[in-house]
Amino acid sequence: MKVVKNIIIRLSFLVLLWAGLNYIYGNTLWYNDIDQHADTLENLWPEEDSSDIIYFGESSNFYQEHPDTPKVRISNYLDRMLPLRVGTVDNAGLVASNYLHIMQHIPQKSKVKAVVVTMNLRSFGPTWMYDQNSNYLKMADEMIAQGPKLLNRFFIALKTYDYIAPEELDEIRITAWKKPLEFPFALPYSNLYEWNAGLGNGGILREDGSWDMDKIPVACHFVKNYAFTIDLQQNPRIRDFNEIVAYAQQRGWKLYLHLLSENYEEAEKLVGASLVNIMEYNADLLIERYNHPEQNVWVVNNFKTVPNSDFRDRTFPTEHYNNRGKRRCAKKLAEVINH
Repeated sequence: MKVVKNIIIRLSFLVLLWAGLNYIYGNTLWYNDIDQHADTLENLWPEEDSSDIIYFGESSNFYQEHPDTPKVRISNYLDRMLPLRVGTVDNAGLVASNYLHIMQHIPQKSKVKAVVVTMNLRSFGPTWMYDQNSNYLKMADEMIAQGPKLLNRFFIALKTYDYIAPEELDEIRITAWKKPLEFPFALPYSNLYEWNAGLGNGGILREDGSWDMDKIPVACHFVKNYAFTIDLQQNPRIRDFNEIVAYAQQRGWKLYLHLLSENYEEAEKLVGASLVNIMEYNADLLIERYNHPEQNVWVVNNFKTVPNSDFRDRTFPTEHYNNRGKRRCAKKLAEVINH
């Protein structure tokens, strides 16, 4: 009996010691680690108590056309168009899992009534999902995951956040590129890998028969970023958005998924109608899956809202618009939210 008592005392001491260390860490060094490993959470802190709506976005929200251009976010335009205050939480390259982990830190007493979450079509494809930056994004999620803060930091040190070595990421990405493209319409190639190779090896020619090296690299980037099939059962990004929907409903929030504009006009000009068909098919798939107003979930469809003239990057397909394009997106968002 004395042995059992001693064991209980020692275990109790260890539990109290752990709780004390976690408390001290959470009120001191944790803030430095957040700044280093998950600094987007810091954007939430000024907004969580003063916002009626919080807009979660990536670089599409804050892209600035020129250094001397007024830096106005999509969320800023939205704030001007609504009677409610719209707060902003954004950072470059964020994906759905990052938004979820951050919104789980919104206090229960917050007056937030709704969240707008960026839905970037490219983020559902293997080129983005298995990019070198994916490890950093997963580490950021682990750093702010629900649970003891000190334990999260310990997991980061051990790289238990599904870390994948860079060379393995390359292999996974290429394997995904070689998966068959399955759509109810004809395509010029059976998979992304062959399509990219076909374009890259003289797939676009100038009038004199020479390879058009101004257009070929951009065309290949379009294929690598949009020629994929969304598996509703196994795609990790689908799982993340499912969890966002469930969490928003748990908190009683209205959820607006902002399907961003893609430059389908340039995609058709460089690659052809087949790629645009894939883009439209995947966009429709997401809208059909998630647009359920009766459940307080809306997909705000801005897929074709921004014209080619308002896109800014011409060497890589991004969702970077000038201020006119950002205002167009905000206007559609405001119309749906007001309605």
